[in-house]
Amino acid sequence: MARVLVTGGAGHMGRCAVGALVRRGHQVVVGDRRPLETDDDVSFVELDVMDEARLTAACAGVDAVLNFVGPYYRYGDRAAVAAMAAGRPYVDVCDDADVTEHLLSLDSRAKGAGVAMIAGAGMSPGVLNAMAQVASIGFDEIDEIVTAWVVSGSADGGSAPLDHFFRAIHDPIPVWSEGRRQMIDPFQPESALVFPFPDPVGSVEVRDVGHPETVTLPRSVPATNVRNKGAVLPARTTLAFSVLSAMGLTSEETVVVGGVEVIARDFLVAFLTQRRQAEPATDEPERSGIGARVTGRRAGVAATRHVAFGQHLSMAEATSLPAVAAIELVLAGAVPHGFHGPEVLTPSRWFPALADLADGRFDHMHLWDDDSTARIYTLVGLADVATQQPTIEGHGE
Repeated sequence: MARVLVTGGAGHMGRCAVGALVRRGHQVVVGDRRPLETDDDVSFVELDVMDEARLTAACAGVDAVLNFVGPYYRYGDRAAVAAMAAGRPYVDVCDDADVTEHLLSLDSRAKGAGVAMIAGAGMSPGVLNAMAQVASIGFDEIDEIVTAWVVSGSADGGSAPLDHFFRAIHDPIPVWSEGRRQMIDPFQPESALVFPFPDPVGSVEVRDVGHPETVTLPRSVPATNVRNKGAVLPARTTLAFSVLSAMGLTSEETVVVGGVEVIARDFLVAFLTQRRQAEPATDEPERSGIGARVTGRRAGVAATRHVAFGQHLSMAEATSLPAVAAIELVLAGAVPHGFHGPEVLTPSRWFPALADLADGRFDHMHLWDDDSTARIYTLVGLADVATQQPTIEGHGE
């Protein structure tokens, strides 16, 4: 088995990945600013990703790097560049569109370093991209791919998910529109749609959110349009967050309060996180859902296909377990050298690998056409669907 450095391994998502890697028999090195309190047999190295020399040295001492240090828009490519400098393969769960674009621009450097690297191999982006690949199979032409996700506002992920979400709904975001990259204003009500997530989530209104699916999917699937839409539960938060964004409270504008300069978004994230933590504990499980809708033509006839998943699964599990499956595929030599989006893993390889370590937690994938009732698949079953016929090529780099 391999020796894996998990940067950010003491955080909400990193610690879940650490446990999964240990159970798989890997030697794990937790790289973080504080130790991970765990009964698992892991090593620890005190690490700040801003310390380039120390980070590169830590990467050189392992077989692969799994990076959970976020938000990615603040820490960017630091762990990836260190892994390349050390000649080690790399996987992350980057969920910022602009950072993903930058990471993919490092493709030639990764090839020169002789390493395989993947950005966004979590749940969304990640598994959701692979679901869109499955939904696209059999289409002669694809007019549009919509990827959609919804997460519980009570998810135990610290402040980072809110920070990421507010950034993703404030500034202009990249989408794939009419066959090319374009920038649009996010979270606008006129482009909202109601997506039919399976139980326990149900149908939820989702709006355009800045996310990497619109960056990486067009490289592998030839859609004319690709949009990503998201929301936070409960549904009433959509209107509230839209108003807060319009007021500028999700921006990086600063205001002086009592002689201290405060960033608007930092205040909002801290305030809402503190309020959430002060609420009485509840036994209600987290709810989240992901899904893809593909519209176009099959055999010359207009068609629509959905693949969707609703779950009672923690954000940490949903994000980290796919990344663990991805790093194992990379270590097995299943990914070519270069910097890739999660589509390189392919559903036919990634889904069985994920099923092997997830104990059925990602099963009950719903697939249906516009003229049929939903069929329910395990991950392995959905992988079988993906092998029925090859997909047509995407738009390239």
